[in-house]
Amino acid sequence: MKCVGTQFGRRAALSAVGVAAVAMAGCASSGLVNVWMDPQYSGKPMMNILVVAMKPDVAKRRLWEDALADALRQRSVTATPSYQLFPEELPDTNGIIAAVHDNSYDGCIATVQLPSEYLEQDVPGYTSDSLVVRYSPWSNRYYNYYQQVYTPGYTEVHTVIRHKIEVWNTTGDGALVWTATSEVLDPISGDAVNQRNRGIDEIIDELTKHGVIPEK
Repeated sequence: MKCVGTQFGRRAALSAVGVAAVAMAGCASSGLVNVWMDPQYSGKPMMNILVVAMKPDVAKRRLWEDALADALRQRSVTATPSYQLFPEELPDTNGIIAAVHDNSYDGCIATVQLPSEYLEQDVPGYTSDSLVVRYSPWSNRYYNYYQQVYTPGYTEVHTVIRHKIEVWNTTGDGALVWTATSEVLDPISGDAVNQRNRGIDEIIDELTKHGVIPEK
């Protein structure tokens, strides 16, 4: 139990809470990991690309392909969502190869959802000062003082949604040019679209930087 005048203790407690909040906010984002670019690739920027999202859910597949195709078009790339060619079901490898040959695509971007991972994050406990007001019947007065209260730490479990992205050069030998893994932490329904779009923007920026697709 401590008397009035413990401003430092209250500030320290608030700082601990603030640090934890910033840490949580920093984790709830999207990012690319395991990024690889073929060091020998020297082809021209791809201008006509087939976009394939290997998602069994029809709506999610179309949303992903539309979002990625729209982002490519902003780089002056002709981009075709695969559902326009295969509206009923996902194409297999032979179907994609045939579509590439029939439509003269010079590139193909394919995404596939990987198994989710779970991240445990420890939030430390902290001590704060709680104001206590007591009435004394002996003096007929109220007294204020601060009492230390300890809030225990806890562990939060976050779900990491992962997608693998591959970009293939469909001319010549048809080699893999670029690949990466996109990770999004705890995408809630209200923010899932924004996080997906941020992830796609990162993909487009990386492909532009390496000359796989043209700049605006």
